Amino acid sequence: MRRIRTRWEYLTLLSIAFAVLMACSSATDSPASDAGIVRPEPAAGSSTPLPTRLPGSASVPAAISDPATSQLPSDNAGHNGKPPPPNAASTPTDVPPANSAPLNAEAVPTYDPPTRGRTDPWSFVSDRQCGDGPLFSEFPMDLEKVTNINPLGNLGPPGHTFPTSHMYFGVETIWGDAGEGPFGDGQIFPPNPVYAIAAGQLISISVSSTTTSLSGQEVNYTEYGLDVAVCEGVRVRYGHVGPVSDRILASIADLDGFHCNAYSTGAFAVDSCTYSPGLELVAGEQIGFNSGRAAALDIGAFDITTESVNFLHPELYGEEATGSVCVLDLYPDEQRSAMLPLLGDNNGLRTADPICGVLYYTVPGTLQGNWFNEIGTFTQEDKNIAFVYDEVLPDVPVISIGFVPGIESYAHRFTPRERGRINLPFVDVEAGAGVYCYQDFVDDFGRPGPATHLLVEVPETGRLLVRAEVGAECGSDPWQIGADATEFVR
Repeated sequence: MRRIRTRWEYLTLLSIAFAVLMACSSATDSPASDAGIVRPEPAAGSSTPLPTRLPGSASVPAAISDPATSQLPSDNAGHNGKPPPPNAASTPTDVPPANSAPLNAEAVPTYDPPTRGRTDPWSFVSDRQCGDGPLFSEFPMDLEKVTNINPLGNLGPPGHTFPTSHMYFGVETIWGDAGEGPFGDGQIFPPNPVYAIAAGQLISISVSSTTTSLSGQEVNYTEYGLDVAVCEGVRVRYGHVGPVSDRILASIADLDGFHCNAYSTGAFAVDSCTYSPGLELVAGEQIGFNSGRAAALDIGAFDITTESVNFLHPELYGEEATGSVCVLDLYPDEQRSAMLPLLGDNNGLRTADPICGVLYYTVPGTLQGNWFNEIGTFTQEDKNIAFVYDEVLPDVPVISIGFVPGIESYAHRFTPRERGRINLPFVDVEAGAGVYCYQDFVDDFGRPGPATHLLVEVPETGRLLVRAEVGAECGSDPWQIGADATEFVR
């Protein structure tokens, strides 16, 4: 029986990935080798068909009407960083599969001419046509090494307060002693080879240096996030990669960084820069390893020419959210079927349609959906709040709190009631209807949450007041939300 990754392991890690979906931690303690990373054989039974653009399927349930996920980092001036120089000792290699040969220049296709320098990944549209067949042909990791695949919509506040627009390929955890591992809780994540799931151009790579004292002592590490333009507006985004192959590292060695950004989220301080190498990748080429500091490899598929989710304020989410599509849907049926039994988490498998999860929850005029701390040019998810549903068990309501004074940042679950003003379904809490209360929170395993209840009021459409109070139970209605409530908008 394959062990499913527990969601709390993800929640710790997801806060790192707040503004840069792909870039957080690294595996500096991975095995090293002087040999080059090799290209694996194709998965058994798979071919390399012509790619095709499939319609966006980020999942819109009929009864709902506006969604959520994360956003691009802001572009801070004054940082013109360089990536670390290529270093064979820092780029481990996998044992070559039978009949495979080292990847070399002759194995790499050439196209007219690759884009290098300062190309924003979301402004680049490939001139390659997508064709008529499935788009992806290789798994990002050996499926035997994948514990589970989280659907779209995973919640991990504060970094992922809104439902997340990419998927997660979970990796095995080795449990050591307390104090070991990147987070000091004994979790160690062995590195596994990561492959290009389709041929395409490496249009950008984010290099993020992270500092954290979460383990009790200050730790610094580097992780990589990659954007691969596959065809037309379709791209793949990888996160939690580290280290990367020598060939990829060498492709950015002489480039200046742009979109450089220094920010903090939770217990992590991140300093990142983006580079645009325009390097051509081959389907199945090993691009690196999953980070030894993250419980999962992030994989997102996006079509930047199609708004697959009709968000309120789409400019606050970015194309990676509004153009999100299901990774599994872009594979041939045989490979998609091989991944479906992994689609879930510690609570089991997702069986509800849409099978890949939901990003779209907001119902205007009600409590349900995403709420912003403010409407501006850039929103930090760790200041927001969402009233949404579990990505695996869609009947389980979740209050995903980025920041509300008096209650911890967490994805709080509870048992809904059909009537009254306590634990009412979010869609039934309407604007102008007064104060409601939520109580008896539990964690992902059903264990009691904080001895705190939450008062909420939607005084008018687009405006929300929230206040945490001591005590697991709400007490008797009516409640007064008070002048010190935290205000959210949308």
